[in-house]
Amino acid sequence: MKYNKLNLGTIEAIVNKLGGMEGVEAFLSGNVKITVVKHTIDLGKAPQLPFDNAEVVKHESEINGKKVVEIELRSDDQLYIDGKKVVLHLSERQMGDKRIVGHELREELESGEQVLLNSNVLDYLYDHPELFPEHWKKDENDETRYIFFWGSIFRDPSDGRLCVRFLYWGDGALDRFYGWLGFDWYRRRPSASVAS
Repeated sequence: MKYNKLNLGTIEAIVNKLGGMEGVEAFLSGNVKITVVKHTIDLGKAPQLPFDNAEVVKHESEINGKKVVEIELRSDDQLYIDGKKVVLHLSERQMGDKRIVGHELREELESGEQVLLNSNVLDYLYDHPELFPEHWKKDENDETRYIFFWGSIFRDPSDGRLCVRFLYWGDGALDRFYGWLGFDWYRRRPSASVAS
């Protein structure tokens, strides 16, 4: 077979997507136009807050001078933003059994070469789980990864504590929450970024 990944279930899904046999016939006769959906994120849009009354301390609204970017999951299970691969970055001080306090990690990340993704990317992935890479779900030890989006930082006005939102795969679906910078970051808490 020329297309070895094609099976009856896939064929049925294609027929259904085209609107049944009538749609298939229209497609084969050249009367149907197929448009590839492009996913775009507005990085400049106000971020979703992690909790009521949270204040935005930082919100990086551009990547390489662009506020609206394309996001795609390629066939190699890698996520790209405007053609640049998204990487899950770990500090040297997060490797193995090491831990780093969130405030120290923030200083390190903000002085580094990578572009930190903001929480608008997190929310777009949450709303489009089909774009979430399979290999992001668990690490090499088969433990859940909690992926942080350091391009947005928030404050609790009642006590001044800072937090960063994260995305993770748990119980068969994506979920999101936030972590306080006063806590430790370890190997299961990478930062989502792209090269500058």
